[in-house]
Amino acid sequence: MPGLPPKRKKNRPPSRERKLRDALVRSKIALDAWLNTYAHEFCNKDDVAKAGKLIMDSGGTLAYIADVQRQNREALNETAPTNGERMAQGR
Repeated sequence: MPGLPPKRKKNRPPSRERKLRDALVRSKIALDAWLNTYAHEFCNKDDVAKAGKLIMDSGGTLAYIADVQRQNREALNETAPTNGERMAQGR
């Protein structure tokens, strides 16, 4: 109907797939940053600079990797199927 505002999507929590996809993206970014930092001679100078900034802004390499691992563990724990879901899937 003209003049009515569009319906708003309800604020739903992210789906399991979305949480896992986000975790994979974080992991890819972390691996790329690690590669650009420790194999910089094979990488683009701009990417090396961005990786260095990302890591330093995150408190250093260990802090950054620990944070990515924590976020990934949370995503895996939050998205693990329940016993009922496993049974329904025949597992």
